[in-house]
Amino acid sequence: MAAKTKGAIAQIIDQVIVTNGNIRAKETNMILKEILDCIELNDKGQSNVALFDIKGANLTDNRGGILNYSIKGIVSSFANVTLHLGIKESNAGNFAFKHEKPELFEVFKAILQQNPKDQLNFLVKLTRKPVRGQVLGFGIANLNLNITKEEIQIMIEPHQGDKIISGDTILTSIALHCPEGI
Repeated sequence: MAAKTKGAIAQIIDQVIVTNGNIRAKETNMILKEILDCIELNDKGQSNVALFDIKGANLTDNRGGILNYSIKGIVSSFANVTLHLGIKESNAGNFAFKHEKPELFEVFKAILQQNPKDQLNFLVKLTRKPVRGQVLGFGIANLNLNITKEEIQIMIEPHQGDKIISGDTILTSIALHCPEGI
């Protein structure tokens, strides 16, 4: 079945689904399959939207932190940033992960529309590593994120009374969009 445009699918719907009509399951399935294969929803169509998808795995810093990340979005408009940080040293709060993705800095610079050296701040959960099968609860921390041309810099500041413990992990997904004037 060849992919159809949204307009062509709408015409089929208007012809098959009529007032006081009796649509069969076969016809319903055909329409649903056409919608799923719609040109506008798939890579078969032409789009003016420039997308990006940047990933990094098993980046390490000198304190033993391990970072995996995925950053996807629309160029100059929006980014979804997913970070998975493994902390190997108690009380380690400053991490610098070298990256070899020059486009990473440019993506953030275009989205933030301000000084890309400004740090982004997020409240995150510190997931504790189970000890002898017992979960020790969780901690709360502020995550400061800064992207430079060479590094992903992360500073973790534990919340009131919390601390960073060896084996803690942070898995978070953050949406970034910064309209002009903010």
